[in-house]
Order: sequence, then structure tokens, then C-alpha cells
Amino acid sequence: MVDYKNIEDKSNKKKIRVEFSDGDSISVGERDYSHITFENDKALNQNIVVEDNEDKAQVSSQESIEEETKYKNENLSYEASRKVINDIVVDLFKNILTIEEKSLRLRGIKDLSMSEIHALEAIGTGDGKMMSEVADILDITMGTLTTTISKLETKGYAKREKDPNDRRVVIASLTRKGVLVDKIHRNFHEEMIDHLMIDLKLEEDQALIRALMNINEFFLKEYGGEHGC
Repeated sequence: MVDYKNIEDKSNKKKIRVEFSDGDSISVGERDYSHITFENDKALNQNIVVEDNEDKAQVSSQESIEEETKYKNENLSYEASRKVINDIVVDLFKNILTIEEKSLRLRGIKDLSMSEIHALEAIGTGDGKMMSEVADILDITMGTLTTTISKLETKGYAKREKDPNDRRVVIASLTRKGVLVDKIHRNFHEEMIDHLMIDLKLEEDQALIRALMNINEFFLKEYGGEHGC
């Protein structure tokens, strides 16, 4: 049984300490104490269970708050990262062709457009490639490629010849001037990649590769090349 005379407040409003006639005791919250009916020990024991459940509920509530706070912080971090990535990608796509063209201008290449330079790159510095192969590499139509190669021929950077083994096949190749421009252009790419990979660890290289592949796959899937339009 509970010793009614031995109930006292020892915590200044926060806690009520209930002492039993057998010498045992327990501290409960003041609010909980106000709802206790001391008819027998069982009633108090039932209240203790309720108190424990409330404690668990408070812990659960605290955990929920912590999880929600963590989620919000992570979400804010995620949104902040998205904004940074968006800004970088937009600026990169907006500037890279302009920067690339400007870099080539500084290197003395002033009479070629970027599409023409990329055509030189696709043809390569070997014995040349079939026109159809170059069109596939650039993902453009044969009509578009024919126009581009005609301009490159006029400027002295490329030439077209019939395949001696099959006169129906046209081979595009670079002149010496075209080879020089292609090498200068490739050097620009090498410098760009070297700078991109400064201080990157292997796992960071792999993460960057995955990210770039995801971007590339997205564009190919959603928009395709000229052939898919």
C-alpha cells in the first residue's frame, strides 16, 4: 500500500517523489502525480506504465524532431547542391564553345567555326574516313556534313577523294594545315582535362565520370542528335 503521509514534493514543481510504506519510492512528473488515484499499489503501478509510455513517446517525439531536422538540413543541402550544379552546368554550356573558340583565336585560328573544327577532329589525322563515318561520329546528316566539308576544302583544311577500291565511296581527309589545327584543338582539350583533374582522387575521378556519363545519356535519350530529330 502507498503511505499517503509519506508523499512529498522534492523537486520544486518538476517532479513528485512518491514513497511507499515498504520503503520503495519513485519520482513522477508533477502533472502525472495530479492524475494518480492512490487506492492501491496496482493503481500506481498502472500509472508507472503510463509514465513509461509517455517517456517513450517523448523519446519517440524527440527522435522524430531530430529526424525531421536532419531531413530538412539534408534537403537544404541537397537543394543548395542542385543550385550550385545548375549554375555551373548552365555557365559551362553557355561559355564552353565561346571559350573554346576564343582560345583557338588566340592561337591564330580565326577563319573556322567550331562546327568546322569539330569536323576536322572527327576526320582525324590518319588516312581519312568515309564521309558516312564522319557523319555518324558527328551525329549529323550527310547533307550537313557535305556543306561543312565543302567550306573546309575552300579554306584549305580538308579534301575529298574517291576511294580507289570503290568509286562510290568518298573519303574525307585533312590537309597539312588541317592536321595542324586539329592538333592545336586537341591540345586545348588536354589542357582543359588536366585542369579539371587537378587534385582529384581516384574515387572522385570515377564519380565525375559517372556524373558526366549521366548528363550525356540524358541528352542523348531526351533529345538525341541531328539524326534523331
